Amino acid sequence: MRTLNKLESRKVSILILAAIIILGFGGYLLVSNSKTLFIKVPSNIETEKNGKVTIIGKTLPDTTVKIGYGIVGDKQKSDKKGNFKLVYDLTTNSKETLKITAENATDKKSANTTVYLPKSNANSGKKVASKSKQKDTKIKEMAKKYTTAYVVKLKDYDIIYLINEHTKRLIYTTSDDHSISTTTYNGNFNDGIDFNMDGLAMRAHYKYLNQASTLIISDENGTENKAYQRSPEHVIQYYELSE
Repeated sequence: MRTLNKLESRKVSILILAAIIILGFGGYLLVSNSKTLFIKVPSNIETEKNGKVTIIGKTLPDTTVKIGYGIVGDKQKSDKKGNFKLVYDLTTNSKETLKITAENATDKKSANTTVYLPKSNANSGKKVASKSKQKDTKIKEMAKKYTTAYVVKLKDYDIIYLINEHTKRLIYTTSDDHSISTTTYNGNFNDGIDFNMDGLAMRAHYKYLNQASTLIISDENGTENKAYQRSPEHVIQYYELSE
């Protein structure tokens, strides 16, 4: 039987070593892939005062982890030990439940975590919501007093008219000075109404018969301006007349 020379012996050793490495790596992959995918996150997390929160969790190594669909929310990969961190901004609510998903080539697992603002922030949000509701109520109550509104848009400011067609009461103000003046008028909008604005005789009529969308308003000097119809509630809210 022929004895192997040194070169051939070295080649055989290299082949055996390569086979051991390949078998070992294949075994590692087999063992790694056989591990069941999981995800662990805290059930509740308090955010910082600005609403930012970091979600720290664990899953299998090198696994994609995301908040929701990973489009708006953060999306990362876990490290070699399976640890991960995801960042979220709580901006619209005082509390939200987020779905955190871990996904690899063969499986997908999800878990929920609830993030919430500190109590001081949540109470502040409630106060803001309460003030907003009070403001809306005030606007609606003021708007009930009028049946229509008109706005004249001048170069530097707007003139606002709020009108009650039943009582023939008219108030007017401007966008740069919210002091309100009240007067009454005579006549109807088809034929023309007459009223007094801070000592200045005024007249107004529909631009087109029975078409309330546009008024022509003129003063005693013959200066005319177009006024465009708006809802009283919109005008009061836009120009902050209920303040």
